[in-house]
Amino acid sequence: MKRSLLQVVGSIQCLILNTAFKMAASPELLTVPGTYEQSATIKTVEYGVGSLSKLPEILGSLDVKKPFILTGHSIRTKTPLIQNVLSILERDDLEVFSGIRQHAPIADIRNALAAFKESGSDGILAIGGGSPIDSGKLITSLLFESSPKKTPMVMVPTTLSVAETTPSAGVTNEQGQKVGTTKPDISGDAIIYDGAVLRYTPLKLALSSGMRAVDHAIETLYADNIPELPYKPLALSALQYLTEYLPKLKDDPENAEIAQILMNAGFLSLFPRYMMTGAVGLSHSLGHGLGAAYGIPHGITSCVTLAPVVHFKAEHDPLAAKQLLRILPFLGIVPNPKADDSKNAHAVGDAIAKLVDTLGLTTRLTEYNVPYTDAEKLALHGLGGDKNSPLLSYAIELVQSLY
Repeated sequence: MKRSLLQVVGSIQCLILNTAFKMAASPELLTVPGTYEQSATIKTVEYGVGSLSKLPEILGSLDVKKPFILTGHSIRTKTPLIQNVLSILERDDLEVFSGIRQHAPIADIRNALAAFKESGSDGILAIGGGSPIDSGKLITSLLFESSPKKTPMVMVPTTLSVAETTPSAGVTNEQGQKVGTTKPDISGDAIIYDGAVLRYTPLKLALSSGMRAVDHAIETLYADNIPELPYKPLALSALQYLTEYLPKLKDDPENAEIAQILMNAGFLSLFPRYMMTGAVGLSHSLGHGLGAAYGIPHGITSCVTLAPVVHFKAEHDPLAAKQLLRILPFLGIVPNPKADDSKNAHAVGDAIAKLVDTLGLTTRLTEYNVPYTDAEKLALHGLGGDKNSPLLSYAIELVQSLY
């Protein structure tokens, strides 16, 4: 019996999609040995719209009777979130420190540490994006150096940048450089993901922090220091939801259910781990070099660097290109069966650039007054300072393309 053209085309599409999903599954990658070590300190992750109401219960489980609230100036003065938290806790006697600025300057952390010691608090409640959360993690680590007991910490993220899952904290030193501290015990103890709180975050910040989560997921896939299980399959799942729902959040920023999906996906993009050594990948490393030094939010640095870095990886790193192929079906992209790994991997970079443009976040370094003459310095930072790297000239070209 003859088959219709539609049936033939449908069969071909099914065959290609089946091939694509096999590429995504990559069973041979599941045979690569690795080690999974669970987060050293995170005990609870509470998620769901309205889950902030469980804050008293979570603090009680950690035996925290007087939490020290750590946040930023905008959250404290421009939103009702802190007052909502105080109402939930039925407390008006808690210290609220709102002096944490972008990129967590070390002076702010020292001031917060002194205020904590004077307050008589027995735990930290960090509310905000990466800066308050990283500040809280570093404060708990500093306190632990002189105490036999770790100070409990609960984190309430208000962005999608996912600082809360890592055993590390990034701060800006006196020289204006972003530096990181990594220790097994530097993580917080509990996370509350409540989609309802994202409405208090400016839309551009929410969307760009979502691109930071996309950056986490993609660079998790090709990072040599991150094992396959459970991180890379979780990163693929995160990418599917992040790329689908970020545009929906742009169209409907008050929708708490959409925000909740994105928060949960962000958690999957940088799933808690015992230790992390250095930046996740080249896009993150370039972002660290750009952020504090030039006053660029990390979400925006991901909007600038991620797509070009993916193209860079597709061209110069065959193992990374193979990992990037796994992403295609999760982005709804059918790979070209006649193209090699590199060409198919470039499609991921194109898709990321299109997503950034769709979100209205396309940005160039010139918009932040980053001198073109700093390209080599930034490229070296991205390559870990390796002046002998065979990729240095290509990395310089990569940075130059960001202007």
